[in-house]
Amino acid sequence: MNKPSTKPVIREHKIPTPDSGPYIVVEGPDGNLWFCESRAAKIGCFNPDTGAFREFPLPDRDCMPIGIALGADGNLWFTEKQAGRIGRITVDGAIAEFALPTAKASPDGIALGPDGNIWFSESDIDRIARVTPDGRVSEFGAGMTQGLPNNALPLVCIAVLTYVLLHKSSFGRRMYLVGGSPNAGSLVARPPGGAML
Repeated sequence: MNKPSTKPVIREHKIPTPDSGPYIVVEGPDGNLWFCESRAAKIGCFNPDTGAFREFPLPDRDCMPIGIALGADGNLWFTEKQAGRIGRITVDGAIAEFALPTAKASPDGIALGPDGNIWFSESDIDRIARVTPDGRVSEFGAGMTQGLPNNALPLVCIAVLTYVLLHKSSFGRRMYLVGGSPNAGSLVARPPGGAML
């Protein structure tokens, strides 16, 4: 039996900062979408009910936030790839940053672990690391193959985050994606299963 095809409705929401380089989007505990603005060194927040954006500038203009995840503590945790730090932002916009033990580690993919801590990849030194809710960072490299091709570890973390977002989101018939190219500056809503136009 063939189901009638319905053309998905795509609605674009322009991010206030031009050329912000949005990357990775997660649902926050407040029901809003939180994302990194990699080129603008900001953390963005989008309210899907009102269409309103909030943007939170990070202290270092060159830090390049690139991964973001919801922590067990109800805060959003993000990686600062160029600055070598992990950041934490509350839903009210209070920001804290935590330096990594190893310089030039390039933190990348990030996810909440089953232990309640945040785990992330350090793509330039072939390690994974953990940060506790109070900001203590530990790095782990024993048993890992050095020089994984094409930064495979961060890609695995990003794939897990993408799966969780697409399959566990509470937004019902809407799915939010970050714009379709590295220069994109928008969030796009579409129904699950609908093809992009």
